[in-house]
Amino acid sequence: MPQLCLIVEDNFLIAMTMQDLMAELGWETIPAQNVDEAMHAFADQRKVDLLITDIRIPGGDGITLAKLFKSLQPSLQVIFATGCVLEELEQARSTGFPVLTKPFDLTMLETALREVARSSSEARAATPA
Repeated sequence: MPQLCLIVEDNFLIAMTMQDLMAELGWETIPAQNVDEAMHAFADQRKVDLLITDIRIPGGDGITLAKLFKSLQPSLQVIFATGCVLEELEQARSTGFPVLTKPFDLTMLETALREVARSSSEARAATPA
């Protein structure tokens, strides 16, 4: 069963490109263009494996959204994808989640996915049985 990725991106063309890249890697995707759509999509799913979100999104910001979703589902992996100014980029990097700067390609996305998979494996290994 493919893993599920919620993509929060308000630019339609970028969102479609991200969905296509994720499909190439075998992921199912759910698109959302703003915070409200993301909240509904997240609530409607049993489990979202990965959140890829822009930092600047209508109705809020991706960093706050990621923290909220992570508090509701601790196993959620997060990647920020942004073309933002330096201050917001540094704020996203301070979360410890991978940050992709737009534009990015399949190789960069694969690298970020490996990074979240590695951090997830390390977290599971560190959790006592």
